[in-house]
Amino acid sequence: MAKSEYGGPSSFDKNQVEDAVDLMRQATSLDEYTKYLKYLYFLLDGVQLGVDDDVPEATHPFLKYFMRNWNAMKERWALYARLDIPHLGNHTNNRLESSWGHTKDILKSDMALDECVDTLMFLQAVAEMEYAKKITGVGQMRYDGADDELEKLACEVSPYAYRLVERQYWIARDRKTH
Repeated sequence: MAKSEYGGPSSFDKNQVEDAVDLMRQATSLDEYTKYLKYLYFLLDGVQLGVDDDVPEATHPFLKYFMRNWNAMKERWALYARLDIPHLGNHTNNRLESSWGHTKDILKSDMALDECVDTLMFLQAVAEMEYAKKITGVGQMRYDGADDELEKLACEVSPYAYRLVERQYWIARDRKTH
């Protein structure tokens, strides 16, 4: 939105508009959504609407944009329309942002492009090594406290056979049993 010196809303108004849209997103019913939409009209168009009043045609440019692009498809982003969709607590729609959001903590806006590329290549190499380690370890048992011989044995036999041999191995290695 434009700065207040150009006739646009002030930063305080912008925060109120963002809060009103967030309240609409979190609304648990259509009536609650409509109440916050009317509040948005009050903030931007200065129109006070009662509970029974219909929503008029928007005059503010942002309100026109919002009604055309967001209100028309509120079933896709407003919580009240998505209550029956299983989401397991994850409300993220942008999967790329969700999976790469942590890179924002590492890459800074003041970094040079080649430094960013080097960092991304390093992160990719680390991710590939972790993936390769996980893939090659599939089906192998990892045992805490196992020495080199037992680790080699774990790669060769079933977990049941390993447990049988491990018990005998530790008895044989114990100095007290000799």
